[in-house]
Amino acid sequence: MTDLQKSLLTLKEEINNNDLVKEYFRIRNLVEKNEEINSLKKKINDAQVKLSLSMGEQENHSANKKVYEQLVIKYESHPLIANFLSLQIELRVFLQNIADLLE
Repeated sequence: MTDLQKSLLTLKEEINNNDLVKEYFRIRNLVEKNEEINSLKKKINDAQVKLSLSMGEQENHSANKKVYEQLVIKYESHPLIANFLSLQIELRVFLQNIADLLE
């Protein structure tokens, strides 16, 4: 194993052992297994399809848009999703800082 490979392996281990990264994966796992969130995702996808199909019908489109937006608000305000979205932002910054240091 070359020095570069050893360094990259060490960096990977350090990243994976970081508390932020561990918390991100923990919350992601909870989100993926949450039935309420999965149900909301399905409803959002269904509402998105209805919204797209109603483009030519102003009245139906407005009603479908309202339903879609309400579902998205409910989804994004779910405590696990709110936490997950916040962690995603923090993780992006963390990884970008590492990338900047490596340049």
